[in-house]
Amino acid sequence: MQKERWRLHELSAWPDHADGWRRLNKAMMDSPLLDPEFIEPFFAELIDAPLKLAVCSDNDGPAAMTLVCDDGRGRASTFSPRQAPLGFWVQRPDLSMVKLGLGLFKVLPLTSLQFTLMTQDPDIFPRPDNSGHVKTIDHVPTARIPLAGSFEDYWAARSKKLRENLRRARNGLERNNRPPRLIELTKPEDMARGIAEYGEMESAGWKGGIDGAIHADNAQGRYYTEMLTRFARMGSASIFQFYYGDKLVASDICVYRNGVIIGLKTTYDETEKSTSPALMMRQEMMRDFLDHARFTRYEFYGRVRDWQTKWSNDFRVMYHLNLYRWSWLGALHSRLSKSGKAEIGGSARAEESGKGDK
Repeated sequence: MQKERWRLHELSAWPDHADGWRRLNKAMMDSPLLDPEFIEPFFAELIDAPLKLAVCSDNDGPAAMTLVCDDGRGRASTFSPRQAPLGFWVQRPDLSMVKLGLGLFKVLPLTSLQFTLMTQDPDIFPRPDNSGHVKTIDHVPTARIPLAGSFEDYWAARSKKLRENLRRARNGLERNNRPPRLIELTKPEDMARGIAEYGEMESAGWKGGIDGAIHADNAQGRYYTEMLTRFARMGSASIFQFYYGDKLVASDICVYRNGVIIGLKTTYDETEKSTSPALMMRQEMMRDFLDHARFTRYEFYGRVRDWQTKWSNDFRVMYHLNLYRWSWLGALHSRLSKSGKAEIGGSARAEESGKGDK
């Protein structure tokens, strides 16, 4: 029987293990959100706590890897910046995530009593059953749209109110010589400009007022520029831009792989709120996706917002996985925790504020 062995490394060891991380991700669902090209740009811009690279190996080579941060109060977790829709954990799919996670306690400090795998997708890792050492917690419900059939059929299935509202808004724009149009930036050399223009629009809205907006010169802006440029070199990134005439009114940041497109962030010009620019942009994106059969699935990730229920009826619940060094700790945590269930919906500022904090 093979025995998995964990080792902790300083983050400086990442280059020696990045190819192994990439191979483990490919062996799973090969998600772009778990690709080294998505993760590495965080290291220069958005790390706010010391990280360790944990590598598990057996006789067949790398078995699992994760990035670990420790809060110093008995809890360790996977590194989970708010810009990342998934917790950073990869493994061979034939192995048990729970067994691997519990094995990590052998190399974590004895003061680490709980280890949490943050923000896991049940489509990638089916949700484990609770037990003494194991407790799963609802995170957020998330939406996706299967992309099959014609745009006409898809649009006919949307609510009459949505279709009528966008038709009226579009007709009004046409009458005022402000025809709506969608463009798509895909070249590596266009990513910096796309993020700068995205940031100008987001900074002018409510997120700018709370210092939560992307800007070309802040850490978030530099992260997205670097990450998207890397994906664009692989032909796997797009910044969609929506215009009324010559005025940019909405933008959507996406990465994609293996037929799945993932929307990372959306913003729009709040002075144009009455015409629903982000919804109209989404309509044109869906038209393009379906008319050209570009993708098989459109993932939103993040908490389901009310506006997303107009576009999809396909939801699932993301979860956190808590693992405990001793089973009695898990039982105690269960008794002390309040039970609660994720709810579809939730308020969003204005028309659509983006993916929660994303």
